[in-house]
Amino acid sequence: MKYTPTEYVALNIWNDDDGATSVQRRVVKTRKPQTCTAPLRSHDIPPGTMALCEKAIVPDEGRVSCYACTDCLDRMIDKEARYEATGMYA
Repeated sequence: MKYTPTEYVALNIWNDDDGATSVQRRVVKTRKPQTCTAPLRSHDIPPGTMALCEKAIVPDEGRVSCYACTDCLDRMIDKEARYEATGMYA
C-alpha cells in the first residue's frame, strides 16, 4: 500500500446516483477472489490482496459490497495529485 488506509477510505470512487446508502467503508485483506470495481478498469483481485471495501444498501437490491484494489486507488490518488499540481489531468 502506497497510502494510508485513511486516505483510501476518504476517496469517494463509487457513484451514489442509484440512491445507495453507504454503511461501511474500510481497507481489508481479501479472503476470496473479488472484482475490482474502480472506475479505471474492472479486473480480478486475488485472495490476500489489500482492497477498499464499501458495504452499502441499494434500493431494490439490498445489501451490496464493492471492492477496489489499492493499485487502482494509488493511480487515482496520483492522478488527482498531478491535477492539483498542474491543473491538467495527465
